[in-house]
Amino acid sequence: MRIILLTLFVLFARVAEAQDYLPMLTDGKEWHCMEDVKYSLRDGKFPLTIKVVKDTIVGNQTYKLICKEYTDSVPDVISRQNCWLAYECDSKIYRYDLPEKNSVLLLDFSLRKGDIATEVGAVVAEEDTIYCYGQYRRRLRLSIPNREEDVYWVEGIGSNTDGGLIPQQVMSYVHEAHIVACYENGKLVFDENCFTSKTAAIDGVLMDAEQNGKVYDLSGRMVSGKRNGVYIQNGRKYVSQP
Repeated sequence: MRIILLTLFVLFARVAEAQDYLPMLTDGKEWHCMEDVKYSLRDGKFPLTIKVVKDTIVGNQTYKLICKEYTDSVPDVISRQNCWLAYECDSKIYRYDLPEKNSVLLLDFSLRKGDIATEVGAVVAEEDTIYCYGQYRRRLRLSIPNREEDVYWVEGIGSNTDGGLIPQQVMSYVHEAHIVACYENGKLVFDENCFTSKTAAIDGVLMDAEQNGKVYDLSGRMVSGKRNGVYIQNGRKYVSQP
């Protein structure tokens, strides 16, 4: 009983740790992205970086200066580097547009399952916690109308697409950027595979459950006896056929 209680305490402690909001626009944050361009004079894939450069004060508000730079060749009609302002407040990330002087909501990590996430009607279909590169992070899976693939938002990282962080521009071609990796002060903290990794609840059972013969389901709950489907026992996953 003592071992079981200790295991549950560790699991609950890690869930509590994951619930602490992880800011996205922190000093030293750098995203490595890939932009896929079609129907232009220079179709192809173009690597770029997005960096949090420094604090900038406009009026009485402190913003983060964000800069995007292509690291190799550049699509046509696009400058190699451009910068803009952004800020974070109440688990929300905004871009501040000049000279319009208005804020545009990009990402909202205060959303819960069932909430409407974007103006195009994206709905939060699922919320959970993942464990990647030694850090627990909250994840939202968005279902978007007329789009086959779901979009993922991960706390402290952003979206597996550009997430609106890059200002929209009038273009005669189709382009879409996605995050390949994210660094904090030169240290890799996230990569594109983390967006769709399994939940931390499963990882917690695999890492922390004692070799006591108990059986768990994929939500980390202990169940009585083996059951049909996938179950976890002694830190390993098994598949049982009916």
